Amino acid sequence: MMYYYFVLRLITVGEFLNGCNGVVSFALPPVVAERWFPPGERITASAIIALAAYVGDGIASIAGPKLVEKPIFANISILNNSTETTGTTKVTNADEILDELMIYLYIQCGVSAALFIATLAYYPDKPPSAPSTTASMSRLTYKESFQKLFRNKHLVLLVLVFGVMVGTYTSWFQVIDMIYDPIGFSQLSAGWIGFYTVMTGSILGFFIARFSDIFMKRLKPVLLTMFSFTIAASLWTALIASEFLPYSTWQLYVSAIVGGGLLNASFPLWYEVICEISFPIPGGIMNGMSDFVFLLFANGFFALMYIPMTDHRWLTWTMFVCSLVAFLTLVLLPVTYIRTNIDIEAKEEDASRGKELDNITITRPEEDMEQ
Repeated sequence: MMYYYFVLRLITVGEFLNGCNGVVSFALPPVVAERWFPPGERITASAIIALAAYVGDGIASIAGPKLVEKPIFANISILNNSTETTGTTKVTNADEILDELMIYLYIQCGVSAALFIATLAYYPDKPPSAPSTTASMSRLTYKESFQKLFRNKHLVLLVLVFGVMVGTYTSWFQVIDMIYDPIGFSQLSAGWIGFYTVMTGSILGFFIARFSDIFMKRLKPVLLTMFSFTIAASLWTALIASEFLPYSTWQLYVSAIVGGGLLNASFPLWYEVICEISFPIPGGIMNGMSDFVFLLFANGFFALMYIPMTDHRWLTWTMFVCSLVAFLTLVLLPVTYIRTNIDIEAKEEDASRGKELDNITITRPEEDMEQ
């Protein structure tokens, strides 16, 4: 008994450490992009780093169902005495699931350890020189950062909306097989939806980020355009899952992949908008706060799954609501590109000084040739 108690406590500690690592990994992309890349490349770099994690989620969506089989439930009657029996439900393949799950966890541990060692061995702390003016500027302290954050109501609202949206989507993505189960959608099919959604979002995210780098200071209209399509796709998905529209597999695939893919692709742009508006607050603090809100609402979403209901399809409507709220928030809130404006002005000043130096002619006094 003590052994199982110890194992459960150890699992809890491990999950806590994984959660701490998740906050760091989600907050890291814009920080690394700002430290290593100049304006015109920052959003692309942030997107590559952030979307790489989502690619891992997509692979896990199909690796999990492939490596770990689905539980098989069976009703068993137990004879209590000569006249009464009680029924219970038992997982008949529990031993096989446990063995396969351990193999799956060992694979994850090995990949994580290899990447961790490679990062420690190779990755330098910072580039030889700052890639931009803002990258070399001093930032606010923790105390000053939180004071500035909570005094800016627009920024607080933006962080809350982003955290709610990411938390809801990430949680919905993890339990999509349970949500679609009442309409006869298999675990493997739900896994493929997750895989295609993440891959679509990653590819779109890269190209949209590159577009945003080339045409700087256009993050707000780009995000509004993306959320217009996300709202339509999320509504389509919710109507199909709730059977307000005739169910068909291809419609569920298309609507879920388009809505989820665009939402995935928008995350790096959200990070950059928050960093732009909050400058000179360190990007790690701002994105760490966003991820803290995201984790709170992710746990809240998972808590809804414990409601004693056999049909959780109503949770699909949360995606539509979150997309609509994000769209309205962006419409109403002003977006100022503080960091980009500073870098552009500094670059123009450097270019102006360079032209002035080119126009300067150096003359030497003529030597007196008279003897």
